[in-house]
Amino acid sequence: SDTICAGDDPTFTVAGGTGQSFEWRIDGVVEATTSTPTFNASDIGYTLVGIDVIDVVVYDLPLDGGNIDPDACPSTTDSITLTVVAPTAATLVSDAINETFCSGDNVVFTVTNPIAGVTNYRFLQNGVITIQDGPSNTTSISTLNNNDNISVEVTLASGCIATASLTMIENIITAGTISGTQTICSGNIPAEITSLTTPTISAAATTTYQWHSSTDNFATFNVIDLNSANYQPPALNQTTQFRRVDIANLNGKTCSDTTNEITITVSPGPGGQLRMNGAAVVSDTICAGDDPTFTVAGGT
Repeated sequence: SDTICAGDDPTFTVAGGTGQSFEWRIDGVVEATTSTPTFNASDIGYTLVGIDVIDVVVYDLPLDGGNIDPDACPSTTDSITLTVVAPTAATLVSDAINETFCSGDNVVFTVTNPIAGVTNYRFLQNGVITIQDGPSNTTSISTLNNNDNISVEVTLASGCIATASLTMIENIITAGTISGTQTICSGNIPAEITSLTTPTISAAATTTYQWHSSTDNFATFNVIDLNSANYQPPALNQTTQFRRVDIANLNGKTCSDTTNEITITVSPGPGGQLRMNGAAVVSDTICAGDDPTFTVAGGT
């Protein structure tokens, strides 16, 4: 007798003898008649399940036209009783929304069933790269690619293996480009910042936009909640940088990428100081008929 796992397909052989023929029996029923001393249940499309008893009637003559020769003498082998361990369904889940991720995301995978009676969990990427092989029912990976298959082989105490897998979807996005670099006078309204190209996204994804502005080259920035590919800045009093955030939504998962940055340079004007009769004054009193000379000093 022996115990095998569901899905196993053991090879049965009859040792010794030549010029023989064989009737392969499962649970007393002849399932195959052959001239070869080997047999697999899969050869006849039979699936071993539960408890099966296998034995062989061996004849001392070869087959006659595909049938047992009526002159052949039979003998029956000892039987083998096989107990087939019922399959166990494994459940693999991820923390990615609808198995959809952004480039560089660290996605966590967990086997939620079975937990008891397990000796090992082996997680694989595309059936080739081992992510983890050990007693933990969870693992993570940050180097996923679109359509990667993450599978797990769960080794049970019986020695049998349960498997499960997930196909991962990357929400791919490459930001577009914008145009609008310019120089304006302080207090003026700049020309509109326009979209040169739209983002590259997956066919099933949808796009929204957001804008950022900064006066320190994006060491810090302000968020402008405007869902538009173009942006009209207000009047500016200092040099300001702008960029667009391109956002893709796929299967409920949002991923983003930022465009190039453009700078609107604000010119403060030439400057200068108003003087009266060569003196810098804030206020003064003159007599009727006086004709002071006003000059502008400094500036560029």
